[in-house]
Amino acid sequence: MNLLRYIVPVLALVLLCEYTLFANNGVVNTGKNESLASLALSLKHDEQLAQLFKKDQQAIDKQQFYLPNLTPPSEDDLKTRQQIDATLNKVIAENRFVQFLDENAIIDLPVGIQTTVGVLTYTILIDSLILNPMGSYLFASMSFEAPGLGKIHFRGAGIKFSKTGGIADVGVLELVGNYPLNLSESQKLIINGDQQGTFVEFDCYGFRQMSLDASMIFSREKLLPEDEQGQIIPNESVSFDFRTVVSDWNDLIVGVDIPRFQVVGLKGFSFEVNQAMLDLSDKRNAPTIIFPQNYSQYSPFLASGNPNLWRGVYINQVSVYLPTQFESKTDGIKERPSLNGYHLLIDDQGFSGMITGENLIPLEKGKIANWDFSLDELHVAMVANEIQESGLRGRINIPINKVEDQANPEDRIFQYTAMLLPGNEYLFNVTNPDQVNFDLWKTSEVILDPSSYILIELKDDQFVTRAHLSGEMTINAGLKDGERDQNEEKNIKLAGVAFQDLQVSSVKPYVRLGSFSVGTKSSVMGGYPIQVNHIGGGQAGNELFLDIDVTLSLTGNEGGGFGAGGGVRFISEAIETGDDLRYEYRNLEITRFQIAVDQGSFAFSGDLTFRREDPVYGNGLNGTVKARFTNISLGASAIFGTKAGFRYWSVDAMANLGTGVPILPGVYINEFGGGASYHMRRTNQRMGSNIIPEDNEMMYVPDETIGLGIKAIAGLRGQNEKLFNAEAIFEVTFRSSGGVKNINFMGNAFLLSMPKEASRGRLGERVKRMALKASQTDILNGDPAISNEVFGPPDTQGAQIYAGIMINYDFDQQVLHANLKAIINVAQGVIKGGGDAVLHFAPDEWYIYIGRPEYANRFNLNLLGLAQADAYFVMGSTVPDSPPPPENVSEILGGINLDYMSDLNALADGQGIGFGASLRIDTGNKTFLIFYGRFQAGVGFDVMMRNYGGVTCAGRGPLGINGWYANGQAYAYFDGNIGVQVKLFGNVKRVDILKIGAAVVAQAKLPNPVWIKGTVGGHFTVLGGLVKG
Repeated sequence: MNLLRYIVPVLALVLLCEYTLFANNGVVNTGKNESLASLALSLKHDEQLAQLFKKDQQAIDKQQFYLPNLTPPSEDDLKTRQQIDATLNKVIAENRFVQFLDENAIIDLPVGIQTTVGVLTYTILIDSLILNPMGSYLFASMSFEAPGLGKIHFRGAGIKFSKTGGIADVGVLELVGNYPLNLSESQKLIINGDQQGTFVEFDCYGFRQMSLDASMIFSREKLLPEDEQGQIIPNESVSFDFRTVVSDWNDLIVGVDIPRFQVVGLKGFSFEVNQAMLDLSDKRNAPTIIFPQNYSQYSPFLASGNPNLWRGVYINQVSVYLPTQFESKTDGIKERPSLNGYHLLIDDQGFSGMITGENLIPLEKGKIANWDFSLDELHVAMVANEIQESGLRGRINIPINKVEDQANPEDRIFQYTAMLLPGNEYLFNVTNPDQVNFDLWKTSEVILDPSSYILIELKDDQFVTRAHLSGEMTINAGLKDGERDQNEEKNIKLAGVAFQDLQVSSVKPYVRLGSFSVGTKSSVMGGYPIQVNHIGGGQAGNELFLDIDVTLSLTGNEGGGFGAGGGVRFISEAIETGDDLRYEYRNLEITRFQIAVDQGSFAFSGDLTFRREDPVYGNGLNGTVKARFTNISLGASAIFGTKAGFRYWSVDAMANLGTGVPILPGVYINEFGGGASYHMRRTNQRMGSNIIPEDNEMMYVPDETIGLGIKAIAGLRGQNEKLFNAEAIFEVTFRSSGGVKNINFMGNAFLLSMPKEASRGRLGERVKRMALKASQTDILNGDPAISNEVFGPPDTQGAQIYAGIMINYDFDQQVLHANLKAIINVAQGVIKGGGDAVLHFAPDEWYIYIGRPEYANRFNLNLLGLAQADAYFVMGSTVPDSPPPPENVSEILGGINLDYMSDLNALADGQGIGFGASLRIDTGNKTFLIFYGRFQAGVGFDVMMRNYGGVTCAGRGPLGINGWYANGQAYAYFDGNIGVQVKLFGNVKRVDILKIGAAVVAQAKLPNPVWIKGTVGGHFTVLGGLVKG
């Protein structure tokens, strides 16, 4: 009986196997007995699967998902899935479950082995058996219902069944095709069946574990893939692949790598994941997961207190690269700064988490549009792809604000805070600094009005910036090169310049000037107070102009109170280098100035040129103007300037009036010059300046001690200019404190002269000579050589009778000085003569010299070259020495020393009076046939009384009477010779027939002591010395 109990089942199994082999070519097939209901259910599932693929295609069409390399199920895959579902339904319906797979379990197939893991049941189906000489082989399958996702089918064939019963090894079931599973509207899980990486392992006890080869795909409505350059990749979805083995579908947690992506709603931010976990577990979460604050209102699992039920991707750490509009540069290479994000989530709600960073972009490296920019802090909090909180903080600088060389540069930069809003919009709030520096206009102070603001907008993924600035500035620029000088006279300073709606933009035109106005604060240019009349400007190409219309106060009230109007132009240039924009100062242009002055006795108007930092004249104006002096109008040169803290000016004119303007009966003014000056003195030295032309008649240099000066220069002529013409200069200068300082009069008169062409140069040449010598010490002594330099040498005057005069009175020194000169040259030398006179009166010295005692320097008159008379008169606190007789008197008297005053002349140079005269006749050498001869004779006298002070004579007491001592001399002489000259052997031989001479000299000095001396002498020679005595 016991034996039969074992034999019967075996025989039954053998018979069953033989039947099934016969009916199905050796395959034990249980599919004949499936019910219509189970077939209907299977067909419904396949229809759902087909609809799923259809929806996937619709998602692609809407650009929500792109499923990479997803092969749809084949007809064989669909039929296999239907058979697996039908088998499962039969097993369930007929309760064909076994606890363990052995030889008893396979007697009536199909059977199922159920394994429960957690809340899920995994049923391994054994539906067929193959017997052949090689052994016994099972056909098995599994239809697994993934919670909320649908069924997943596995099928395995040729699974070896051991002779002892059960599976020889572990059975493997492979996935039947690919399965796209909808985790949510924004996430898909693709179970890949193409690469045999997804399979189920089972043994005699049923399900053991499942190996998954899967892909996670995110909707483009939540995440967007990007390349290494940060560009969105079209026609793709963010996805990642993973492989794992699970023993419980509801406990799937695996580490994953996610390629770079951007978050929809946070445009331009590139996420590079360093570490992430896929959490599809209902039992636990990733160990380090931290949910965002207040996330429970978005997740029902957190709201219900079951955070383990949350499913999605948890990113522990991520590197986030800023949008390209926040790029910085290092050594000219653009970089995308990055920050970190921690504890980020990607789930059915989308992207959630916080990113934050500090000191991301330093000011020297950052650019927003083309402005300097720093990003000191940034944070963004997102929940479900929506920005919940954001903040940016940093600094920004406009291209016209130069801070590099300023004190406390950080205090001169704009500060900003910003928010990142939905729709990729940024809301900036910019705080103005207390002061800025507009270097393009060389400002020393710029104070912004609170109404100033900066707009920053994002257009086409690039920032556009625009500043609207109002405030007040002080321009303080060096006149030479723009750099401010410590000496304020070298600068232009415009204070209290108000500006309204000055616009600076990152797009062209980069600058719009708005409007300008000027308050009451004082302004200065080159040391001159100025009035600002108007400020405007414009631009051409990259150049920006700021034009300032000013009036210079040239003299101040004490100097006449007049000014000149002109323009100053600041020129700056936009320098663009890549994405860097700066405005740099280039140069300062000063236009010509217009002046119009009427001071009654003189007036002038015209254009002047501004000159800068001249070594002699400093800063100022010069040029040619139209001038009027009294009732005469003419062209004039003018100069205005500042130097060493004081202002000066002069106007100098000279004109040819043609036939002249009558001033007296028969007298005309045919040349006229005039001038006025302030804080200037005359000079003839150039002193290293090129301001005054070489041919200028009279040069003036700044001198603060001189006040107002007025001069008039006139050329005069008679009815017949040949009979009379003259020129005169009159000049008055005043002290800077008031009162007359100097009066000068200089003049020349020409009688019986050839008419000269009236010219500025001819008259001016004498003016220059007079200006040069008027203050020289030598001329005070009446030296004719110096006099010739002033008035010109006698042979260049061109007049038969000439007279010149120069008179100066110095009120400061109380000195009156005059020089006079006369020249006669009548009838081509028939009558010639002339002389010099000087008058000098000072508190400690005075003298009158009409000629001088030296024979060559006396007033003289020569008739026909035969007779010459001369004379002199000197008187004053100092007088020249008394002369000896002429040298030829001494020669006639045998060469004796006749200088009877040599000792006394050496004792003192005291006050006195002297005069003298002489007459000389000289025939000169005459010849007639073989005879020659010469005769000369002369008489003269000299008288002088001089005060020798305390000089005493040995044994006699004081000299003279109270120091006064007189001397005098008289002399007469004649000298002549006559002879013959012959030519012998080619040589001329002269032989005197008679040579005779005689002289008499009487000299005296008196009184006390009285000294009288007389000398008489002579000589004669007859026939060349045959007789002599």
